[in-house]
Amino acid sequence: MNMSEREEKKSKDLRSCIFDSIEANQLEPKARHWFFLRRISIWLLWFATVLVGAVTSAVLVYVARYQQYAVYQVTHDNGLSFIISVLPIVWILLFLTAVIVAYFEMRNTPKGYKYSFIKVIGGTTVAILILGIIFELLSLGSTVDRKLGTMTGMYTSQEARETAVWQRPEEGRMIGVTATGTIFTDVSGKQWNVVDTELKPNEVRLLRSGKEVKMYGTSTAEGLYMPCAVLPVFKEKKDLSELKQAKQEFVAKVKEYRALTKSGIVAENAVISNPCGRLPAFN
Repeated sequence: MNMSEREEKKSKDLRSCIFDSIEANQLEPKARHWFFLRRISIWLLWFATVLVGAVTSAVLVYVARYQQYAVYQVTHDNGLSFIISVLPIVWILLFLTAVIVAYFEMRNTPKGYKYSFIKVIGGTTVAILILGIIFELLSLGSTVDRKLGTMTGMYTSQEARETAVWQRPEEGRMIGVTATGTIFTDVSGKQWNVVDTELKPNEVRLLRSGKEVKMYGTSTAEGLYMPCAVLPVFKEKKDLSELKQAKQEFVAKVKEYRALTKSGIVAENAVISNPCGRLPAFN
């Protein structure tokens, strides 16, 4: 048997082995539309995952916008403890999960193997972030945050978190509305007689505007409260400019009180005449 005959025999044996395997495993050819549907389903799964990731991204953008003008000097010991307390861990984990799942789905597309890990992860992340920003511009992030906060007790919305942090009269913080004159009603329903002598003109206007506000000050007697700072509450995107201005004025006031304390003008025995200079955020 010459070489060509041996090669022909091997070829026949190989074909026979393949056909035997097909028959043994009862393999059948799949229609072309099956592969088309499979390809479409993979892309739809990728797109759905990106949409879920975009929603989580929208909530993250909303949280960042909500907290960017927070006066952490009043509510926390330092900036690090503030960041840790407001960091939306659940949403960050959901965002990362969406990116990873979308990566594997992209790799399963017909030409997904051609793209490097960096390109697929980078492209997917950018797509999710861009959609997330667009969604938040449409107020989807804030809507999801508030809806989840009202629908389940397992999730705390940003508004509820802020209320919990600020409604602490024993620590000089309150949130509520001035109903009439100098009577302030906090979110617990308790009424306070407000002495606004330490407030700037803008703060007095805000306090008497009828809007929900946050106050930082001290209670000089039962039912009597002296606010040293009044800040707006974030409700809508249009409030951001007001929040920014309020934070700038608060920082300036902190510097002012610290300068007075350092110079000795706010003396140790001046608790009654100027109690604001004794508050932790102003020291």
